[in-house]
Amino acid sequence: MPRTYLDMDGVLARFEQAPNALERFAVEPGFFAGLEPTRFALELADVLAVAQEVPFYILTASPNEQADIDKRAWVAEHLPQLADRVVIVRDGAEKAQYAQGNYLVDDYTENLKFWTAKGGKGIKAINTHNAKTGRHKKVTINTMLVDW
Repeated sequence: MPRTYLDMDGVLARFEQAPNALERFAVEPGFFAGLEPTRFALELADVLAVAQEVPFYILTASPNEQADIDKRAWVAEHLPQLADRVVIVRDGAEKAQYAQGNYLVDDYTENLKFWTAKGGKGIKAINTHNAKTGRHKKVTINTMLVDW
């Protein structure tokens, strides 16, 4: 059975709405653990609360071990049913090693390009940040809204 991997930042957690996120994420302990969940994450939590079998995994890139700890803490708080299904890679491109025959929901087009090149199916998550750029309209990847 194919797996569905969910990106964290911008899909499950509101990374793009944290002030100065790009300057803070790699150096500030607790940064990731303090992010607010997206509406998609809240709705997913409701589904997971009653689901018998869970076909979802979290696949997220992280800059360092402290961020790994913070991301796992975030999942334990907001999506505890997935706490033992978190895969962390250092570089977003490394996500593609899990692609063959699987799905990835991600807000970053480059990750989806690597994913589909390795035989996976990509779903572009549209959030409050990337919807403003319009870049998602230039790629032929299925899309879904995660935050409105």
